[in-house]
Amino acid sequence: MSVTCVVLNIGGVLEVTLETGWLQRWERDVGLAVGSTEDRLGDVFELGSVGAMSEPEVQAAVRAVLPVAEGTWSASVR
Repeated sequence: MSVTCVVLNIGGVLEVTLETGWLQRWERDVGLAVGSTEDRLGDVFELGSVGAMSEPEVQAAVRAVLPVAEGTWSASVR
């Protein structure tokens, strides 16, 4: 008997994901102080990382605090 499955590593649970610097690059690109996103949204990211907030809730919180238009967050983080 064979089994086929897909394993997703969302949030670095199965493997530690290394920092790529995308957030700092984005902050510079939009004119924010480097590190200010973590200062403003650290609690939101923490809640999202443990499933206490859904992805749409995290995105809404990000849009409420940062200059991110709806529909552009996914493009920014890739």
